[in-house]
Amino acid sequence: FDVFSQINDQYNKRHQGVGIGLSNAARFVSLLNGQITVKSEVNQGSEFTVSIPAKPQSMPVSILNQKSNKLYNVLVVDDNPVALNIIVSLATQIGWTAQGTKSADEALKLIEEHAKNGHSFDIILTDWDLPDTDGLQMAEQLAQLDAELNSPLIILVSAHSRVELNKAIQKYEHSPIDGYLSKPVTPYSLLDAVEDALAFNRKELPPTLDQQLEGKPLKNLHILIVEDNAVNQEIAQSLLMSAGATCEIASGGMAAISLISKSSGRFNLILMDIQMPDLDGYETTLIIRKDPNYHSIPIIAMTANVLQRDKEQCMRAGMNAHIGKPYNIDTLINTIYSVLGLDESNTDQHNGTSSTNREANVPDAILNYCHEQKINIQPALELLNGSFELYFKSTRICDRQLTEVMASLIPEQTTIAELKATCHSLKTSTKSLGFVDVTAEIENIEADCQKDQLQDATAPALTNQLITVTQTAKKHCNIIISKV
Repeated sequence: FDVFSQINDQYNKRHQGVGIGLSNAARFVSLLNGQITVKSEVNQGSEFTVSIPAKPQSMPVSILNQKSNKLYNVLVVDDNPVALNIIVSLATQIGWTAQGTKSADEALKLIEEHAKNGHSFDIILTDWDLPDTDGLQMAEQLAQLDAELNSPLIILVSAHSRVELNKAIQKYEHSPIDGYLSKPVTPYSLLDAVEDALAFNRKELPPTLDQQLEGKPLKNLHILIVEDNAVNQEIAQSLLMSAGATCEIASGGMAAISLISKSSGRFNLILMDIQMPDLDGYETTLIIRKDPNYHSIPIIAMTANVLQRDKEQCMRAGMNAHIGKPYNIDTLINTIYSVLGLDESNTDQHNGTSSTNREANVPDAILNYCHEQKINIQPALELLNGSFELYFKSTRICDRQLTEVMASLIPEQTTIAELKATCHSLKTSTKSLGFVDVTAEIENIEADCQKDQLQDATAPALTNQLITVTQTAKKHCNIIISKV
């Protein structure tokens, strides 16, 4: 469990790592007053055991702090008793009043009864696949009931994709639901779904699938996004889907290789991050290129490393192209077309329209705050295809990332290698949100970490600097979120 360093830390070496993984694990276990042990046998493997003193708690404090001040009255509808109990339990632990029922008919009766008694439900969380009347049909019936029901927020819960949902909604004149929640449900995803439905409450009918893909330059393309940063995942997936692509996400090199090996050739293209904690983008690409079944799949590097030597290293690893972060949708589309050898004239109708023809509906309070704090929100929105909803989601994800970073930064224990990795991940998130000053400070700390003569003895001072910068970034996120 001692920290070590490798003699050769080049990206293209076979075995990666900076030698801090097990040390970090032992440190965190120690902070929790626990123990970690290992049993290891050559050619067999290793077994790690962690023991920590713990007792059940209703919900982490960090989750409770995020809940709305309003105590919502929630009805959960799901014919699966396990799923029903889980969602009711999560809603209750968040602080809401929740009860469940197993069918649409029972749900409609409960909704009417509660409305008559003056205790209307604020939120309906309904499964899509119900035995009698499905969730969409129930939502449509609910919309036709008396106005005394006070129009509860209706969120569809399902393991089906949003594309399938949009297809199913086409038969309705108006969308009967306010939001979508993907299974399996977690406390964060439940809170997010409700916050999204409240912040962007809209029941306009989504266009048909053909209408959605009409003029979309990436329609019929299935793209794998390999990215460990949650903000970058959200941005890449949203931009690609807005251009008609179908996307899947792998949070690291090992996950990507696993997905590709089981993909049956469904991926037309891979977008590859470079710096990832398990296998980096170079090593992942080398492994893919050695597989005779998938060696020819196009791979585009997406990285904040934009020097010429970085681009050349991507090409040596077997990648087809390089895109610097942050990027806009037009650059992304043109690069994809170039790599796939497609007719780039088909992108003309998309180029230049993403941000100029689409005005982001940004609350004045947020615009004023960004102006006061010198946050470049307008350029950030242009990179996000003019979508304030995507900016809002990215801000919330970044806020969580900052919370995790602040918890992990311990001046007396954080190493230079850890600081460098943290800075690299953070700067792409804050840059995407237009936090110019914060990003510049993070880049300065990262540059200091890369100095050859720097020793871990200097890490505490740099760690304290990063903590201060992180606190500033988190304040920005919290204020922006609160003003929606």
